[in-house]
Amino acid sequence: MKGRFKRTIGSLVIVLIGYSAYSVLAVPLLEPSIELAPSAQSDSKHEHATPKTRGFEAFFPEGSWELDRPKVLETDRGTLIFDDYRALPNSRMQLNRCSLVFRSGQDGENEGRPIVLRATEGAILFFEGELNIPRGEFGRLIGGELSGVVTIHSPPTPGADDGLEIATRDIRIEERRIWTPSNVAFRYGPNSGSGGDLSITMHPPAKAAESARAESNLGRLKAFELVRVDKIELQIPADSLSESPLGQQTPAAPKNNATTPVEIRCQGSLEFDFDELQLTLNDHVDVIRHNLEGPSDQLNCQELRVHFNDPNAKTESDDAASMKLAPSKLVAIGFPVILRADSYGAFARGEQLEYDFAKQRISMRDRESVVLGNDSFELQSQWLWYELHKGKQLGSMEAGGPGRVTGTIGKEQQRFEATWQTEVKLQPFNGSDVLSLIDAAHVSVDGAGEVTADALHVYLAEQPRSENSAKPTITADKLKAIGNVRFDSPRIAGVIQDVQIWFTQPPFGGVPTEGPATGEHAASALFAKPADASSGPVQKLVVQAEQLNAEVQLGDHPQLIRLAAQGKVHCEEQVSQGTVSGMSLDCDIFHVVDGATENPIATVEGSPARVMAEGAQLVGSVIEIHQGSNRAFIKGPGQMTLPRPQTPQSPWFVQWQHRMRFDGQQATFDGDVVARGVQLMKTGEQVRFNATGDALNVTLTRFVSFKQPDDADEVGLRGMLFQGKCFLQSETIDPRGSRKSSEQMEIHDLQIDQVTGVLHGDGPGWLTSVHQGQDIFKEGQFATTPKGLHFLRVDFQQELVGSLSGRKMEFLGNTRTVYGPVAGWDQAIDVSDPSRFGPRDVVVTSQRLAIADMGQTRDRFDDVELEATGNAFVRGQTFNASGQRISYAKSKDQLVLEGDGRNYAMLSYQRTPNATPAPLKARKILFWPETKQFEISDLHSIDLQNLSQFNR
Repeated sequence: MKGRFKRTIGSLVIVLIGYSAYSVLAVPLLEPSIELAPSAQSDSKHEHATPKTRGFEAFFPEGSWELDRPKVLETDRGTLIFDDYRALPNSRMQLNRCSLVFRSGQDGENEGRPIVLRATEGAILFFEGELNIPRGEFGRLIGGELSGVVTIHSPPTPGADDGLEIATRDIRIEERRIWTPSNVAFRYGPNSGSGGDLSITMHPPAKAAESARAESNLGRLKAFELVRVDKIELQIPADSLSESPLGQQTPAAPKNNATTPVEIRCQGSLEFDFDELQLTLNDHVDVIRHNLEGPSDQLNCQELRVHFNDPNAKTESDDAASMKLAPSKLVAIGFPVILRADSYGAFARGEQLEYDFAKQRISMRDRESVVLGNDSFELQSQWLWYELHKGKQLGSMEAGGPGRVTGTIGKEQQRFEATWQTEVKLQPFNGSDVLSLIDAAHVSVDGAGEVTADALHVYLAEQPRSENSAKPTITADKLKAIGNVRFDSPRIAGVIQDVQIWFTQPPFGGVPTEGPATGEHAASALFAKPADASSGPVQKLVVQAEQLNAEVQLGDHPQLIRLAAQGKVHCEEQVSQGTVSGMSLDCDIFHVVDGATENPIATVEGSPARVMAEGAQLVGSVIEIHQGSNRAFIKGPGQMTLPRPQTPQSPWFVQWQHRMRFDGQQATFDGDVVARGVQLMKTGEQVRFNATGDALNVTLTRFVSFKQPDDADEVGLRGMLFQGKCFLQSETIDPRGSRKSSEQMEIHDLQIDQVTGVLHGDGPGWLTSVHQGQDIFKEGQFATTPKGLHFLRVDFQQELVGSLSGRKMEFLGNTRTVYGPVAGWDQAIDVSDPSRFGPRDVVVTSQRLAIADMGQTRDRFDDVELEATGNAFVRGQTFNASGQRISYAKSKDQLVLEGDGRNYAMLSYQRTPNATPAPLKARKILFWPETKQFEISDLHSIDLQNLSQFNR
């Protein structure tokens, strides 16, 4: 738009220069410094120097009186031709008819362009002092009158349409003024104009000595004024408007010397100040460029000034110098000045408009608001200037005061707005051009988003024209936002202190893509859902940091190449305001590299750094995420938290010291691993556990994708595998918050499937449990502890197999089980000294031990079943039992002892600790501890003497 604006102003300047040609060419003719020779010499000149002999035939029409042997008089400005003269009273001289041929060249040059003035009704000249024509005595010329019609014309130079014609009448010449109240009309080549009431004023001679030596008392030109301006019409070559000063191409002009008409009118005067070299038009000045093939352009103002510089200011001849005046500055003043360049879709409005020709600078100002725009945008500010740079499409610009730019951009014609409080600048900087919005900068695009900062700087680069481009290409190299940066868009928002974004172009010769270059793997979608997720809620990435640096590859679908954020970094995905969904992170430094590849890599660093996705959380000093391969790594200590759908306030927690690896569904932790969590039972009880080991493998219930996060399905812990030795602690809490049991276990390669409840581990190992409730064995004559706490310990050598959901546990390999009441949660039964056994303490040894709880209430043990096989041995304070298989069903209060065919089962019982035991052996023995009854099958031996210990 700036180019269009400048071309419209150029049209106006050419009009004014053409109009000023009248004063430039006419003034020397109205100020002849006549040198009349003595009469004898004059007669000689009259006889021998005729217009025909001087070659003036081309200047006058055939039959003109100038060609019929007139009188000819040489002057220092040209040749005076007249037919007769006579002296008048009061030192006056009358010329009946006169013409003056003037050469426009410098003094002594006769090859300049001829200019002819004709006064067909003669002239009267006024002299100072006595006038004696016969003796050639003349005083100083102090004035005169040119009566009737006065014309000035000059033939065109060869090959150019620059002929001059000026017509007026009744010119008056005074000592300091030349004027006429008559109409004035002129034509210069194809250009013309008309007005009236012409006045030319002069300065007095600068010094008295100069005045004494002067041939005329007429001073130097001071001012030229045309009081009434009717109209000026100008024809501008159309091809002069085909190239924009900004490098933009307008429709090509035809090659047939076509012109564009320009018209200027005003209701006031036209003035030219020769001291200030300033041309002024006043009162409702209208400049119109008529476009024969489209809308016209128009400039309206109250006052129009054209300032000129003088390249020959040091020359002695002011007149010769004035012919070489060049416009230096144009100033339009109005309330307001209005420019409508409709042929270019441009417009401007303000109280003052200036154009500096040397600097190619356009300036505008207004006490309220300058308006500048085109079909695509509108700019408003208190003042602005734009300076063109030769050979470049971009120049320099500055707009001050609170301002705004509005308009539309893109194929979709999206509306945008940019505002600022202090100024906007466009200026060169280190080989680039920088566009800056200073103080409370704000830019918004409908449907795309908005950004606010203390200052916004866009670094632009101008690429040369190519074979495929008719104009230079402007590209953005860098965006820099400083101070309190806030941005918001449908897909991303954030609050950052400082932002720097570098822009690169797609690889040369690359094929444009219909989407991101790497599809769903592009880093720009690192936290985003794929494009087809539009049917669901739109995810928004929210970013907070102190500083953000990024590299973006431009094109139809911009891609993030690299990113670095640091200083209290927080990123999260939101479905709605404040609702986090998908992935989020908190760290000190956040890096993304290889953004345009199939496997962009994100690195999160902090003290510590945190990454959260779908309820899971990773914590570590350095977290590395490979999006393409869907892998995450943490070197060094870290933590991982996994959600538990049943107990969202108590998720699974894993901590390690060496490293972590995660592939989307399986995670491996190495080095002093600690895992803890809460298991919610069907009864409403909670089982809290804590496990430690050298290494841990964790499997999730489903695959977690970094490329396509999905919160629709819950993710939880499916399985755990501790490698090497593992130590496990747990406790059971009832719905009222009271502790019901406490367990500890040491085992190798412990594996737990949270879905099926399958439990497996390798020995050697042990398990202890302290639980609250009734004794496994029904109460008899020996009461349980007042607190109702019971201790259980199982040692084994080979393996443990169990089902948490089935409430079954099996221990293999030289098992030893100790059971009995205890007084506190931290108390244990010492099996090393049998003499210290309590009346309810029991020790069971076997090759295999199976425990099953068939009931529904953990604290009652109504349906507990025990089975010990393989050299099973049970020892208590009042009984001993052995057999190949020993089982106990609490619901039946039945103890079953069986032999293996070669060895019999044995039961030895005594009512009191000091009583004599009564042993018996049989293939199978059934014993009811509460009633002390028994049954035997295939008796082998019995002690009848002490048989009374049993109830039969």
